[in-house]
Amino acid sequence: MGRWLASEGEPIDEGWGIRTLPGAQSGLALSLESFTVPGDRVLVESPCYVGILALIRALGREPVPVPVDRQGLDPDRLASALQRSESKLLFTVPSFHNPTGMTQSKARRERVLALTRAHGVILVTDSAYGDLRFSGNSLPPFRRLDGADHVIHLGSFSKSLAAGLRLGYLIAKHDLLRRMAPIQEVQTIAQPPLMQAVVARFLDDGGFRRHLARLRRALKERRDAMVEALAEHFPPGTQVSEPKGGMHLWVVMPEEFSALDLHRDALQHGLGFAPGPLFFADGRGTNCLRLNFSTHDPATTREAIARLGHLVHRA
Repeated sequence: MGRWLASEGEPIDEGWGIRTLPGAQSGLALSLESFTVPGDRVLVESPCYVGILALIRALGREPVPVPVDRQGLDPDRLASALQRSESKLLFTVPSFHNPTGMTQSKARRERVLALTRAHGVILVTDSAYGDLRFSGNSLPPFRRLDGADHVIHLGSFSKSLAAGLRLGYLIAKHDLLRRMAPIQEVQTIAQPPLMQAVVARFLDDGGFRRHLARLRRALKERRDAMVEALAEHFPPGTQVSEPKGGMHLWVVMPEEFSALDLHRDALQHGLGFAPGPLFFADGRGTNCLRLNFSTHDPATTREAIARLGHLVHRA
């Protein structure tokens, strides 16, 4: 794993270490249980990955939403939230954000990093989609920026290699790893060595790089098909994100629109999507929906969006 990251220009620096995980979700849970206790406040993006909201609530912590805009996490709103609440952690998906698909610029990452460092807040970055860039230039992960000693970086092969392959990794400074070690030992005991060996071989012999090239081409074709179909079949004024990687599009409809009503109607017609309120700690997003463009070929996607658009116009 270290050799692969170094070949991608993201080596593991001296004083840092890497640990395997059964997927990035396990790293989110490990970070929460290692650095917070029930009742603590945890900063999350708004909207944010639905799995972190569920995890925070299941473990008895309180999510504190920080809005995102078209460039990702809003540092001005983050500064305000840090002043208002005594939070222990901030969770962010900086590249190809789930659900919006947005990517934080380097300047924005530097500001978020500085704010969390100044307030003593551990910054947990979920890079599960980081390998799925299909256009544009790569940006340095938070852990590679100056002053990143308080960063915990999570990665995963579940999105880039196989959904059923529950193998991820965590990179952090050794002092943070030592604080997490007792919790990780009782959570997972050990990762299966055979699975790690198979993935390591795939990385070393170039198979993963070839696989990523094919996957990135397919994802771009599927994103393009969905964006084009939405422009053709959804009402004028619909706002659609156009991510440069990842798996998701974020669709914002007029304020009076109900994604929950559409969701119920869509399920009855064999269509599925994720309605916006799932991704907000405070229940907002009733006029939003997340669409996954990664699953189906372009022709299937175009047909499905046409059918969904018909339901939107009928609503």
